[in-house]
Amino acid sequence: MKHTLMTVLALALLAGCGDDNLDQQDAREQATSRSCDRAARCGAIGPGEEFVDRDDCEVEFNSLWNGQWSKQDCDGEIREEDLGVCLAAIDNTLCDNDLDEANTFFIKCAEERVCGGSND
Repeated sequence: MKHTLMTVLALALLAGCGDDNLDQQDAREQATSRSCDRAARCGAIGPGEEFVDRDDCEVEFNSLWNGQWSKQDCDGEIREEDLGVCLAAIDNTLCDNDLDEANTFFIKCAEERVCGGSND
C-alpha cells in the first residue's frame, strides 16, 4: 500500500511539472502573430506605414521577441499561463500609446515573467 501511494504521488507531481511548458520558438511565433494582428488593427501595415506588409511586420517582431526571450533562458521554460498574460497584453495594447506599448513589452512580456516567472 505504501509503495502504491508513493507511486501515485510521484505520478501526480510529474503530471504537474513541465507538461504545459512551451519552447521559445512557439512562444515567439505566437507573440509575433499577435503583434502583427495588433499592428494591422492599428493601421501600421501598408504603404507608407511602419511596416510595408505583413511579412515585414513578422520579420521585425520575430527579431524583437527573439531578443526579448533568449532561447538559452526560455526554451522549455515558458508556461502557457505566463505567455497568456503577455499575449492578452499585446492584444489590448492601445494604438499610438508609447507608455502602454512599453508596459506590454517591459512589464507584461518581460523575460523574467514569461520564462517561468510570476504574473503578479
